[in-house]
Amino acid sequence: MADHSLNALRAAAKAMEEVVLDAIDASHPLAREQATLVAKYLRFFEQRLDYAQQRNRFELAHYLDLAKASMDDARAVSPAVAQALAAAVRPAQALLDDAGARPSGLQSAAQELGGVLTALLRTAAAVDAQACGRIESRVLGASKRLLDMQRAWFLPQGWEPDPAAVPPIDKAMAAS
Repeated sequence: MADHSLNALRAAAKAMEEVVLDAIDASHPLAREQATLVAKYLRFFEQRLDYAQQRNRFELAHYLDLAKASMDDARAVSPAVAQALAAAVRPAQALLDDAGARPSGLQSAAQELGGVLTALLRTAAAVDAQACGRIESRVLGASKRLLDMQRAWFLPQGWEPDPAAVPPIDKAMAAS
Protein backbone atom coordinates (compact mmCIF):
# COMPACT_ATOMS: atom_id res chain seq x y z
CA MET A 1 0.00 0.00 0.00
CA ALA A 2 1.24 3.48 -0.82
CA ASP A 3 2.41 5.82 1.93
CA HIS A 4 -0.04 8.68 2.27
CA SER A 5 1.60 10.35 5.26
CA LEU A 6 2.22 13.64 3.48
CA ASN A 7 -1.36 13.81 2.24
CA ALA A 8 -2.60 13.01 5.74
CA LEU A 9 -0.49 15.83 7.21
CA ARG A 10 -1.85 18.25 4.62
CA ALA A 11 -5.41 17.15 5.30
CA ALA A 12 -4.97 17.43 9.06
CA ALA A 13 -3.51 20.93 8.75
CA LYS A 14 -6.28 21.99 6.40
CA ALA A 15 -8.92 20.59 8.75
CA MET A 16 -7.42 22.50 11.66
CA GLU A 17 -7.19 25.73 9.66
CA GLU A 18 -10.55 25.59 7.89
CA VAL A 19 -12.83 23.70 10.27
CA VAL A 20 -11.55 23.34 13.82
CA LEU A 21 -10.21 26.88 14.32
CA ASP A 22 -13.46 28.41 13.03
CA ALA A 23 -15.49 26.20 15.36
CA ILE A 24 -13.67 27.23 18.53
CA ASP A 25 -15.72 29.58 20.63
CA ALA A 26 -14.19 33.05 20.98
CA SER A 27 -14.64 32.77 24.74
CA HIS A 28 -11.87 30.12 24.75
CA PRO A 29 -8.75 32.04 23.59
CA LEU A 30 -6.39 29.41 24.99
CA ALA A 31 -8.12 26.69 22.95
CA ARG A 32 -7.81 28.87 19.83
CA GLU A 33 -4.16 29.54 20.57
CA GLN A 34 -3.39 25.85 21.06
CA ALA A 35 -5.31 24.81 17.94
CA THR A 36 -3.42 27.44 15.95
CA LEU A 37 -0.12 26.04 17.23
CA VAL A 38 -1.18 22.52 16.25
CA ALA A 39 -2.13 23.68 12.75
CA LYS A 40 1.18 25.51 12.35
CA TYR A 41 3.13 22.50 13.56
CA LEU A 42 1.34 20.22 11.11
CA ARG A 43 2.22 22.61 8.26
CA PHE A 44 5.80 22.83 9.50
CA PHE A 45 6.19 19.07 9.67
CA GLU A 46 4.58 18.73 6.26
CA GLN A 47 7.42 20.90 4.93
CA ARG A 48 10.10 18.95 6.79
CA LEU A 49 8.87 15.35 6.51
CA ASP A 50 11.23 14.59 3.63
CA TYR A 51 14.18 15.65 5.79
CA ALA A 52 13.28 14.01 9.11
CA GLN A 53 15.39 10.86 8.67
CA GLN A 54 18.30 12.86 7.28
CA ARG A 55 18.10 15.18 10.30
CA ASN A 56 18.27 12.26 12.72
CA ARG A 57 21.29 10.87 10.88
CA PHE A 58 22.97 14.28 10.77
CA GLU A 59 22.61 14.77 14.53
CA LEU A 60 23.84 11.26 15.32
CA ALA A 61 26.85 11.71 13.01
CA HIS A 62 27.58 15.05 14.67
CA TYR A 63 27.71 13.58 18.18
CA LEU A 64 29.49 10.45 17.00
CA ASP A 65 32.25 12.53 15.39
CA LEU A 66 32.65 14.53 18.61
CA ALA A 67 32.72 11.37 20.69
CA LYS A 68 35.37 9.69 18.55
CA ALA A 69 37.50 12.83 18.53
CA SER A 70 37.23 13.03 22.34
CA MET A 71 38.23 9.45 23.18
CA ASP A 72 41.86 10.26 24.03
CA ASP A 73 40.82 13.09 26.33
CA ALA A 74 38.19 10.84 27.92
CA ARG A 75 40.81 8.19 28.72
CA ALA A 76 43.07 10.83 30.27
CA VAL A 77 40.28 12.46 32.31
CA SER A 78 38.26 9.53 33.61
CA PRO A 79 38.37 5.79 32.87
CA ALA A 80 34.67 5.55 33.79
CA VAL A 81 33.65 8.31 31.38
CA ALA A 82 35.93 6.83 28.70
CA GLN A 83 34.24 3.47 29.16
CA ALA A 84 30.77 5.07 28.94
CA LEU A 85 31.81 6.94 25.82
CA ALA A 86 33.17 3.81 24.16
CA ALA A 87 30.02 1.91 25.13
CA ALA A 88 27.87 4.63 23.53
CA VAL A 89 30.00 4.91 20.37
CA ARG A 90 29.71 1.25 19.31
CA PRO A 91 25.91 1.04 19.03
CA ALA A 92 25.72 4.59 17.66
CA GLN A 93 28.09 3.68 14.84
CA ALA A 94 26.10 0.51 14.12
CA LEU A 95 22.89 2.55 13.90
CA LEU A 96 24.50 5.13 11.64
CA ASP A 97 25.76 2.34 9.37
CA ASP A 98 22.28 0.77 9.23
CA ALA A 99 20.29 2.41 6.42
CA GLY A 100 17.10 0.99 7.94
CA ALA A 101 17.67 2.27 11.47
CA ARG A 102 14.52 3.55 13.13
CA PRO A 103 14.29 7.28 13.86
CA SER A 104 13.77 6.65 17.57
CA GLY A 105 16.96 4.59 17.71
CA LEU A 106 18.96 7.31 15.96
CA GLN A 107 17.53 9.94 18.31
CA SER A 108 18.23 7.87 21.42
CA ALA A 109 21.80 7.18 20.37
CA ALA A 110 22.42 10.89 19.69
CA GLN A 111 20.99 11.79 23.10
CA GLU A 112 23.11 9.13 24.77
CA LEU A 113 26.28 10.42 23.12
CA GLY A 114 25.36 14.00 23.98
CA GLY A 115 24.86 13.04 27.62
CA VAL A 116 28.19 11.23 27.87
CA LEU A 117 29.97 14.12 26.14
CA THR A 118 28.41 16.48 28.70
CA ALA A 119 29.65 14.23 31.50
CA LEU A 120 33.11 14.25 29.92
CA LEU A 121 33.16 18.02 29.74
CA ARG A 122 31.99 18.41 33.35
CA THR A 123 34.52 15.87 34.59
CA ALA A 124 37.33 17.48 32.60
CA ALA A 125 36.43 20.90 34.01
CA ALA A 126 36.92 19.52 37.50
CA VAL A 127 40.14 17.57 36.95
CA ASP A 128 42.06 18.67 33.85
CA ALA A 129 41.95 22.26 32.57
CA GLN A 130 43.94 21.46 29.41
CA ALA A 131 41.68 18.58 28.42
CA CYS A 132 38.67 20.72 29.23
CA GLY A 133 39.98 23.43 26.90
CA ARG A 134 40.54 20.92 24.09
CA ILE A 135 37.07 19.44 24.50
CA GLU A 136 35.41 22.86 24.66
CA SER A 137 37.30 23.95 21.55
CA ARG A 138 36.26 20.77 19.73
CA VAL A 139 32.60 21.22 20.67
CA LEU A 140 32.60 24.90 19.69
CA GLY A 141 34.36 24.12 16.42
CA ALA A 142 31.70 21.59 15.50
CA SER A 143 28.75 23.65 16.70
CA LYS A 144 28.42 25.84 13.60
CA ARG A 145 27.42 22.88 11.41
CA LEU A 146 24.84 21.77 13.97
CA LEU A 147 23.51 25.27 14.47
CA ASP A 148 23.28 25.88 10.71
CA MET A 149 21.29 22.66 10.31
CA GLN A 150 18.97 23.54 13.19
CA ARG A 151 18.41 27.06 11.88
CA ALA A 152 17.64 25.64 8.43
CA TRP A 153 15.32 23.03 9.93
CA PHE A 154 13.26 25.60 11.84
CA LEU A 155 13.38 28.33 9.17
CA PRO A 156 9.74 27.80 8.06
CA GLN A 157 8.58 28.72 11.55
CA GLY A 158 9.58 32.32 10.93
CA TRP A 159 11.78 32.90 14.00
CA GLU A 160 14.97 33.60 12.12
CA PRO A 161 15.88 37.32 12.19
CA ASP A 162 17.97 37.03 9.00
CA PRO A 163 16.58 34.21 6.84
CA ALA A 164 19.00 35.01 4.02
CA ALA A 165 21.90 34.10 6.33
CA VAL A 166 20.60 30.56 6.79
CA PRO A 167 21.89 27.96 4.35
CA PRO A 168 19.29 25.90 2.48
CA ILE A 169 18.41 22.77 4.44
CA ASP A 170 19.95 20.45 1.82
CA LYS A 171 23.25 22.30 2.03
CA ALA A 172 23.19 22.50 5.85
CA MET A 173 22.61 18.75 6.17
CA ALA A 174 25.26 17.92 3.59
CA ALA A 175 27.86 19.59 5.81
CA SER A 176 28.07 16.54 8.09
